Amino acid sequence: MGYWLDENHQGNGTMTKSVKALMDYGFNVLKLHRIQILCAVHNIKSQKIALSLDFKKEGTLKDAIHHYDSFFDAYLYALIAPNRSSRT
Repeated sequence: MGYWLDENHQGNGTMTKSVKALMDYGFNVLKLHRIQILCAVHNIKSQKIALSLDFKKEGTLKDAIHHYDSFFDAYLYALIAPNRSSRT
């Protein structure tokens, strides 16, 4: 999952609510086991959204985001569906 919100619309919970709705749909309707979010390493606000929804940072991906003719590193956040165990 990736998201981008205009600066004029940030700070009022819109994106957190939107991501939560997509999580609910993904886990409850589509029966997904795992959802991932990529956040540019310099985008602290985006990272805070992932963390506030209990996503865990799993690593850094080099040049994973292309924006305005430049590549940026990204943090990979993931969340396993509630009440589903993983084999480890």
